[in-house]
Amino acid sequence: MSISSQIVELDSVFTLIKKAVIRQRAPLAMFQSTGLRFNHVEPNIKTIKSFQMMFGCKELPVSYMFIQGFRCIGQLLVSSKIPSKLMGMIHLTSNYKVVKAHDWLKPVDIEVRINSCVDSEKGLIYSLSTYFYQLGQLTLVNENEFLDKRTNYQSSKNNKVALTAPDIKTIDKSHYSQQLARQYAKVSGDYNPIHIHPLLAKVFGLKSSVMHGMYGLHWMLTHQHILTSKAEEEISHHKTVTVSFNRPCYLPKTVLLTESIDQQSYALYSEGFKDRFIKLAFN
Repeated sequence: MSISSQIVELDSVFTLIKKAVIRQRAPLAMFQSTGLRFNHVEPNIKTIKSFQMMFGCKELPVSYMFIQGFRCIGQLLVSSKIPSKLMGMIHLTSNYKVVKAHDWLKPVDIEVRINSCVDSEKGLIYSLSTYFYQLGQLTLVNENEFLDKRTNYQSSKNNKVALTAPDIKTIDKSHYSQQLARQYAKVSGDYNPIHIHPLLAKVFGLKSSVMHGMYGLHWMLTHQHILTSKAEEEISHHKTVTVSFNRPCYLPKTVLLTESIDQQSYALYSEGFKDRFIKLAFN
């Protein structure tokens, strides 16, 4: 059944915070799919410049869509009847589809939808969609999954990925620090407490603070090696960027950017390849 999206104005950050504080969680049985549409959303030039400076890029990657739509997603969650708190959610997947050429410097109509809420062994998994329109035409689509993790859930240690050097090649490495996480929070507006401070992260069942998964994705999509590989041509032909956030990247951490030998996918690993944090593919 299709979701009818209500046209609304974008709330200020202060109003969103106020609504988030006073909102009441609803029982899972009361969950309903819902959608909001925000017309003529102006681009934030200051945020664009801060992003370009942080990642050293001129062109914005398709993943910037998540930053521009972040407040819209927040307003949708605040107004939805969901059984979860709004802070502490973990990003599981984020997929992007380029439908038509998009101009980041022009106004956009943004439609956000919460499609489902599924109870799982790990916790509640939410599926959300974001659609960008310019001149009445759909340009970009973003699909996300978030996990409201059970505080007593423990993942299996046998789930860890173990690869040897012949399977992949290392392109680059980067050091993720708590300071970097806070800097990215200022750029993205994502002040989820699991990223900001180790003690706050423990409140939500994590052993320490974790790096924003989206930071890693932005870094990958703006990396010169990936931009000059066949992936650039594939993106320009309106293919889909498929992303999975496999494990939390606890801070501080040095991560390795890798490419599969068959050049079909990229990933971020820990040193020693014991943990894979992100897998990225162009379909």
